[in-house]
Amino acid sequence: MKRVVLVPGHSFVDPGAVNGRLNLKEYDCVLEMTLELFKGDDWKDIDIVLKGRNTYGTLPEEINSLNADYVIELHLNAADGKAQGTEVLYCESSKTGKEMAGIIQSKLVKHLKYPDRGIKAIGSEERGANILWKTKAPCVIVESCFIDSLKYKEELKLTETVTALKQGIREIVDRRI
Repeated sequence: MKRVVLVPGHSFVDPGAVNGRLNLKEYDCVLEMTLELFKGDDWKDIDIVLKGRNTYGTLPEEINSLNADYVIELHLNAADGKAQGTEVLYCESSKTGKEMAGIIQSKLVKHLKYPDRGIKAIGSEERGANILWKTKAPCVIVESCFIDSLKYKEELKLTETVTALKQGIREIVDRRI
């Protein structure tokens, strides 16, 4: 049985990006997405684990202690209030991470119909490198949309995001990448 560790990005203390117009905080949204992933009977043959973070610096060590086969951290992007699209980040030296990113990105683009910003290789000194480079299991960071450009909460597309992630996780595990 494969173990997939899901990490909602940020925390109650550090809520991440915000959309002040809609009173949306990144952490609240990605936690809701993560919890929705547990609903249903999709995971009978996959061990899905939720891992919150206490501190950013020790997160990879905490994840490594869980003996994950795959790690997926969920985030929402922010920029200038106008940018749109979805992207998935991976460790530039991880062939499996790149493949995971491609699978998840294709599912997100199909279901969300946001602009395809592609998959992005992250170097060891770039933002996001801590989890991408220091976890033993291949890891990706999912940026499903730009929270600061949403005009309506429905544009978060929670249901579609969860569907895309479920399909992506299923394909990753079934293909044994």
